[in-house]
Amino acid sequence: MNHLRLVFLNVMMPVPKPLRFIAQEERLDQIAQWISRYVHHSSIDAFIFAELIQSSLEITLRKTLLALGYIHYTTQRLNLHTVRSGVVIYSRHPISATNDISYQTECEGSDCLADKNMLYAQLNVNGVAAHLFMTHLHAWSTPLSKSVRTQQLLQMRQFIDLHQIPTSELILVIGDFNIDNDKNEEVLQLLQATNIPLTSTQTTTMDPTLNPLVGLDNIEYYSNDEYPNGCVKEYWEQHICVCCPRSWIDYGVVVKNQTQIVSVSQDIIVPEIPQYTIPLGLLQTTWTLQNTVSDHFPIQINVSWESALMTRTSPKVEMDRSWVWCTSYTWAILLCLLILLIWAILIMVILPRYFNQVCACQTHV
Repeated sequence: MNHLRLVFLNVMMPVPKPLRFIAQEERLDQIAQWISRYVHHSSIDAFIFAELIQSSLEITLRKTLLALGYIHYTTQRLNLHTVRSGVVIYSRHPISATNDISYQTECEGSDCLADKNMLYAQLNVNGVAAHLFMTHLHAWSTPLSKSVRTQQLLQMRQFIDLHQIPTSELILVIGDFNIDNDKNEEVLQLLQATNIPLTSTQTTTMDPTLNPLVGLDNIEYYSNDEYPNGCVKEYWEQHICVCCPRSWIDYGVVVKNQTQIVSVSQDIIVPEIPQYTIPLGLLQTTWTLQNTVSDHFPIQINVSWESALMTRTSPKVEMDRSWVWCTSYTWAILLCLLILLIWAILIMVILPRYFNQVCACQTHV
């Protein structure tokens, strides 16, 4: 019998100060403290994070995770045209293989800045393979955003198939789907997967009635029938997003195959965090928080299954990344052209004027 316990958390750290003032360092400290406390009474095999984009913050959190025994982890690729993906895993079990793809889709709003991707990691769980696919899909509820998520799901399934995973081995897809679990028929259909039963009393991962940080990501993007023009003023005055919906968008699904799963469940965790204060916004207004470290609550997935010992490592496969490199090379070419332009101006305009002045001075002498 094999067992795996995973925790997933969207940490809401998209970009550093001064681009966003959302108490990144203060909340990261609380996240590290919570993880240290949580692992002492819960045997967690791996932590998966989304929106852990800023490298300096990940390095800080990594020190805590390494000290707790999560010594196997993935690294994030850098693209010249975007910030990092922010999706990463830290595991106590060896990672036998890893891979990732950047979604080749359109984008909308601030999500265009992120390298939206899917991360793959094959864990060696005491000699047994467990295949994890982790992601953070496009956000928001506009028609374009919904279409983008559909395309991302299709590419996700293609990426899973390319790894040629034996049908007897466990495959989980985990992440921030930005699709409510109660309406995720498209996720299940396109990924050929099944939902994991929820066993916790908490039923939403984004809950403005419990979590004041819900809405902090982009408060101006939220609205409802009562607040058709949004609730920015109310949010900063009341410290609650009255126009944000309660939703369950962070979860895991099991890809259908012949794996003999004995039990599988997931829980939404309201983390036990002592009261603390943080400065938020340009004005650095002081907010008092408790039992929250992000606009998302973490989830824990527990799975037990029967499987033969690992006999192979999933092959390293490559998706077509030409669009990524093309965009990156475009920026590089533009930078080179800019440098050449500066040199041309220097040679053709500034230097002749300098020499003319020198010659004029010599003539006067």
